[in-house]
Amino acid sequence: MDFPHPTPVTPPPTPDVPLDADEDILIFQEYSNQPHSFTSQYKLLQESSKDQQFDYDQLFFEDEIKLDFVKRLPPEISWELFTHLEPKDISLCGAVSRTWRSYARSELLWNLVCRRAWRNRQFHPLELHPLVNWGPYNNLSLSEILQILHRRGVVLRPPTVSQPASANWPSNTYPVSLSSWSWGNWNANEHNVPGTLSTWDSTDNVPDEDTITTEPIDFPTEEYLPWLKRLLSVTFPLHAPPSIPTSCGKWMASYVAAERDRKRTRITRSELSSITWKFHSGNHSGFAEFRENGVWTSDSWPHYEWWKLRRDGRPQINFYSPLTVHRRDEHFDGQEPDWGFVLVNEFMTFVSVDNGSPPISLGMDGDTPTSRNHN
Repeated sequence: MDFPHPTPVTPPPTPDVPLDADEDILIFQEYSNQPHSFTSQYKLLQESSKDQQFDYDQLFFEDEIKLDFVKRLPPEISWELFTHLEPKDISLCGAVSRTWRSYARSELLWNLVCRRAWRNRQFHPLELHPLVNWGPYNNLSLSEILQILHRRGVVLRPPTVSQPASANWPSNTYPVSLSSWSWGNWNANEHNVPGTLSTWDSTDNVPDEDTITTEPIDFPTEEYLPWLKRLLSVTFPLHAPPSIPTSCGKWMASYVAAERDRKRTRITRSELSSITWKFHSGNHSGFAEFRENGVWTSDSWPHYEWWKLRRDGRPQINFYSPLTVHRRDEHFDGQEPDWGFVLVNEFMTFVSVDNGSPPISLGMDGDTPTSRNHN
């Protein structure tokens, strides 16, 4: 009797045994030595590791992550990447490596940051900030020093006697005269002849107009740089923000000073008298002026008033309530933040107007604050 032959049965497939890490590395090295492109190598590794638990992504990119991609990019592309970062992020990037720090401390980069941050901000032209202690900086040009001194209210005049740059300061022939911030009896160039600069040294014993000598207005020159740099230190305003690290560049220091100062709610006499104010009180509306001699006037007010700056830093007009100082560093009263000043009491409101000329940044005699405390 013939029995049917049994149907052959195919045995089930034997599951692949996962390779150990050493074998995986050998496979990776084998693929990496082949003349394939980066993409094809990575795809082959992915196909070979579908059923394995080894992380080829980490193995393949481990060395790549350690590379400084900023160093490998062209400088113009690396610089462009930094321009899209926020100022705080740029500052943090300076701690990554020397290459990153060279970009994060770039004067050109921080000049661009200041240009963006100060757009439509009152009293912030694209200039080095006067509230930075520029004494330790040795890379300031003559034009930059003159601009800072001008913002601080320093009046420059040519010398009466030629002296070497190492001469002791101050002296009767020192080629600058400060405003009343330093000497209260000085009246800034009141007797100057138009187009020239007078050479008398103080308001004591002021000569007659016919005895005033004049010098060309090409003063000062590079030979006076030692004097001018020393002047930067002695004219550091009293109301300046806390010291800024000298490791910052010129424009980075200016940005930090502006950010710290924009919340200051104590105003100085020099700022009050040099700012144009828009005034409103009841039916009266117009422009007002706080004069340096203590007189307050407005084109919509029937008479003059006297004003003073109290010890607490608040201005007061006559016997009216003191004015509280606010800053428009945020949306103040529905207006865009432009870092301007607002003076308010129950009778009057003053709003600073940017007329294109920044206020004198001084701490004058009798000014408040007399210390560097900020509210």
